Amino acid sequence: MAEPSNPNDEFMVPWTEMQHGTREHYEYLGPAFYEHARESLVDNLMMLLGLLKGPKLGYQIDRYEHSLQAASRALRNDERLDVVMAGLLHDVGDSIAPQNHSATAAAMLAPDLDAAPPPVVAH
Repeated sequence: MAEPSNPNDEFMVPWTEMQHGTREHYEYLGPAFYEHARESLVDNLMMLLGLLKGPKLGYQIDRYEHSLQAASRALRNDERLDVVMAGLLHDVGDSIAPQNHSATAAAMLAPDLDAAPPPVVAH
């Protein structure tokens, strides 16, 4: 393996084309990526939520406030935590996939929900 450029890395693959990766390379890369993704998930979702701040687009509130309201209503109704989180995050796909933001949000949240994404996310 090549010497790591980052002291936090155990090693760096020596190739620039994925077809040259070995089993050993991918046995390291897969878990390293998923660990990083899990550690970054909350920050990344909050960043996407923050992107909803801004123009009201003709509505009385922006999409960020709308998301806070949806989560607050679910919380006041004693909904399960995943439903509250779904209310908060149901529009996070809007900035990156406006034509199918609901499906994008559902796909992003599904692995971390106990059940299927609540209808508030999927629709």
